[in-house]
Amino acid sequence: MNEEWVWPAIVIAATFGAVMGMADAREYPYNEMVYAQEWCQKVGGYGAGHPANTIRHKVTGRVLGFSDCITEDYVIEVDFGKKWRDCIAQALWYSMNTGLKAKCVLITKPYGEYHRRALFFSHHYTLPVEVDIFNPPGQAGSGG
Repeated sequence: MNEEWVWPAIVIAATFGAVMGMADAREYPYNEMVYAQEWCQKVGGYGAGHPANTIRHKVTGRVLGFSDCITEDYVIEVDFGKKWRDCIAQALWYSMNTGLKAKCVLITKPYGEYHRRALFFSHHYTLPVEVDIFNPPGQAGSGG
């Protein structure tokens, strides 16, 4: 992995993700946490509210954030497709602070616009993050 590109890529992802805004509520009737809990149950992880999801600084113990799901091997961030940049950046941040592998799960249709963007971005910069999707049954998904 080319180390000089990792941090600029994370900064770019977080900046653009914050600017682009939230997913269109018309596409999915529930908030992200509902889908994150469903995904976490599916993979047998610890969901929101479990003490294992608190990400702490390795030295100071200061709370750095709360992951959407943690398994034995992965720290998982779940976001709507339009927030693919935030998803990648947060997954990498949590991974760096836990030593677990990073996974970004996008709530979108398979190989839609946002899924493709996230895959291209992570592969282009060879980021150590897996990108997966969760398209809840019965949901239209957006093109994104």
